[in-house]
Amino acid sequence: MKPTQILLPLLQVPVPTLASFVTGPNGEALAAVQALLAGEHDGEPVYLWGDHASGRSHLLRGFVCAAAVAAGDAGGRVGSSVSAEWVDAATVPGDWSPPGPVLVVDDVDQLSADAQVRLFDAINRGRAEGWRMLFAGPLPPARLTLRGELSSRLAQGLVLQLEHLTDLDKAAAMTDYAARAGFELPPEVSDYLLRHGRRDLGTLLAVVRAIDEVSLRDRRPVTVRLAHDLLYSADLFCPV
Repeated sequence: MKPTQILLPLLQVPVPTLASFVTGPNGEALAAVQALLAGEHDGEPVYLWGDHASGRSHLLRGFVCAAAVAAGDAGGRVGSSVSAEWVDAATVPGDWSPPGPVLVVDDVDQLSADAQVRLFDAINRGRAEGWRMLFAGPLPPARLTLRGELSSRLAQGLVLQLEHLTDLDKAAAMTDYAARAGFELPPEVSDYLLRHGRRDLGTLLAVVRAIDEVSLRDRRPVTVRLAHDLLYSADLFCPV
């Protein structure tokens, strides 16, 4: 069928929170992050590994949000929540040192040699002072091309692999997201998005949200045709 160009709303990926994390086969990882938030792993790093589509960045960002809320409720603060880019020597002063008590670093494999030294020192300080430390990368610590002492420190804590969600998990997440937004997503539409759109959950949920907005704005039913037109207009359509 010939696609129809439509004026799209801005595709917005939902804000990652621990509550919105779709567990699938990763219940142990979610439980570990929640335990870290509750103070059960103070002084010991938790390291999550898997590619970006596995949800590791979602968990790290959700942890930062939850830690910030908890610190605010307690009249405190989150001392340091950082990304690999922020901690890297190219973007921070040479005397950088995180104030604690929370240290979060995603993409540890991207750290420069200088930043690796500073992160190693920060972990040692965090172990002594009981910080809550959460790290992530694409591979287990022993397989990362990092300084040996940093890899060893990361491996000394809890190390968990994140696995990809199944299509059934993603379809259920889209259906639930639509229901919470107040509309019904037909199964054939979620199946179509999985077959012809980008398959990472963040983009899928952003497309579901856009479908709802376009449906309301243009008074179009939520159908496969609408999903097709939206994917095509957003340059997300992938023919099989």
